[in-house]
Amino acid sequence: MTLLIGDKSRIAVEYSIHNREMFFGCARLWFNNSFIGSFSDPIYLDGYLLGGCYEILSKPILNDRYSFDNPVKIYESIYDDQLCDDDDLHDLALSYRINFGTWSDYFNIYSYKLSESTGAILWKLIDKYDELKDLINYPSCVFYETFNYSDLIEIMDQLNSIKTQQ
Repeated sequence: MTLLIGDKSRIAVEYSIHNREMFFGCARLWFNNSFIGSFSDPIYLDGYLLGGCYEILSKPILNDRYSFDNPVKIYESIYDDQLCDDDDLHDLALSYRINFGTWSDYFNIYSYKLSESTGAILWKLIDKYDELKDLINYPSCVFYETFNYSDLIEIMDQLNSIKTQQ
């Protein structure tokens, strides 16, 4: 059974729990009607999903190096610096990267703070696997969305509440 916390048109988590004791299942994180994750790839909901959400909350304001009006340019610049040999630029780029466990095998995800109450998230599908059926026709573009931290925290609180109800 698939459940939903939040509103897909703003921010939401769609999930299914396979093992309540381990809080293990499948999930997709929604931002403005676009999702990250796959229902074909089970993850630890508290370790990987909630862990990635906590990472989002801790990200810094975007460094001037990446101050572009175009989100695709921001994504590409962070991605390029992540791959470069300069340790300082590499570390700066990694400071925006989000790790959602195995989701990070096929998505590059970056986030940064816009204000004390608002964040931005950028992501791109970087690898397709035939077993991940819900990603077969997934667009290969860079996604950029903004969100309110309070909405993300509310979703995280509800997930934590479900975990403690076991």
